[in-house]
Amino acid sequence: QKSGQGDEAADSTDSTARQRRTGLKLIHYKTAFTVFRLPLLQQPQVGYLYPTPCFQTASKQPENKPSARQTGKHAMPQTVTLVLYDPAHAADLDYRLHGEQAQYSVSPQERLQNGRFAAPDCLAVTILCQNRPIGFFILDKGSDRLTYSTNPRAVLLRSMSVNPAYQGQGCARAALADDKLAPLIRSILPDCDEIVFGVHHANRAAIGLYQSCGFADTGRTFMGTKGLQYIYSKTIR
Repeated sequence: QKSGQGDEAADSTDSTARQRRTGLKLIHYKTAFTVFRLPLLQQPQVGYLYPTPCFQTASKQPENKPSARQTGKHAMPQTVTLVLYDPAHAADLDYRLHGEQAQYSVSPQERLQNGRFAAPDCLAVTILCQNRPIGFFILDKGSDRLTYSTNPRAVLLRSMSVNPAYQGQGCARAALADDKLAPLIRSILPDCDEIVFGVHHANRAAIGLYQSCGFADTGRTFMGTKGLQYIYSKTIR
């Protein structure tokens, strides 16, 4: 009996030892597992708590991309003047329009090669920025202006464009300003008291430009070769 009790005690001792050993292994295993898994469990929490860096990093703009202020894209030019076209301007005015602009207007060279737009009825004007030719338009006193206005003293502004390399710098707005365009017209066409022109109904950029320069929509329309045009006007004072 003592032997049996001794065997049971021995078994119990062995079992306890095994449990302790097993427990130590489990504790070590759980501890190791917990330490090993803890960073993995924390990883999605970072993405959950701070989703912006996780999901928007790919679409973030490059750090070295210049802003509009840095490039001066929207800065007003220092000097814009208007002069009558001179053949010496031809090289600088040999630019091409692209995209929608090419649909609504023509380049200076295309217009100058058309003999119909020659003096004395039509006067070609060059837009200078820092004394360099960067734009162009025509003042037309011919019969075409009567399509846009019944005023015999009106002048038709047509084929205005700016070299794409100089667009976005305020050159066109400066050229159409009251202190530039009106004095030019008064000096070369002193009998004119109104500027009229047509702008394609879908050319929203040009419409916004003209409205910002004080031109008003007359409410009249004209079907041009490139589509419906809204007729705009401004009184010369």
